[in-house]
Amino acid sequence: MKSLIFPLNFMKLSEAEATTCREIVRHTEGLMARHVNKRFSLPLSIYLSRAGISPNQITFFNLLVGLLAGWVASRGGYLYLLMAAVLFQAVSILDGCDGEVAKLKVKCTKFGAWFDTIGDNLSFVVFITGVTFGLYRETHAIWIVHLAKLALANFAVLLSIMISYLLKQKSEHASLVTYEKEVVSRKAERQNPLVARAAHYGKFLVKKDFFSFLFFFLAVIDKPQAIVFFAALGSTAVALVLGIMTIRGWRSPKAIQEGTGQSVTGVVP
Repeated sequence: MKSLIFPLNFMKLSEAEATTCREIVRHTEGLMARHVNKRFSLPLSIYLSRAGISPNQITFFNLLVGLLAGWVASRGGYLYLLMAAVLFQAVSILDGCDGEVAKLKVKCTKFGAWFDTIGDNLSFVVFITGVTFGLYRETHAIWIVHLAKLALANFAVLLSIMISYLLKQKSEHASLVTYEKEVVSRKAERQNPLVARAAHYGKFLVKKDFFSFLFFFLAVIDKPQAIVFFAALGSTAVALVLGIMTIRGWRSPKAIQEGTGQSVTGVVP
């Protein structure tokens, strides 16, 4: 049996806890999430589940931290930016705890998944908005505002497409990972090699574990304008790839299931 990651291998876990933790790590795709975030979130999730803290309480607390990160960033200046980036990185780590506690306590609910999805995306919007306000306070550069508008507009369109899909399909899961598994990954396989490769590798670059660490690094070297730039670039790139795959025509998930004989049920991380 595969050993547990550090520091879980030094903790006294029940057989059920150890098995659940292994499964969580095994289904984690993001590079930073697997090798960094899970080493912090899983031990914390163990203690939280034992303390009787509910997944929704964790989600609510994490949302408050995300809102605080955006407010701190809006103050402007290097120190505030750095503190905001630390908070946003903490949000990325804590983001895994609600789902992990839900799995450890076997209390996964659709409401909890929707609450988590809304909280995650609201934190992102508030953080980017906060960084933009903070940078504008210092520079009064209108271009940064327009760049942020582009990033948020693209993000809003992408989010509406994904959420509308989940609602239309009446998916058992409310996580955006379900959309990525049921639509993006499957449809990318039917595109030309260039589009398929862009979709396959690009999805790792726009995962929260990666861009939150990138934003933290850019904050450390005092490049707030780069944070807004990469937010705009990433959202635009995803919109373009998704648009190309849409224009080329997609078969419905039901058709895929009928044609392959495989289930299209995603896994909520």
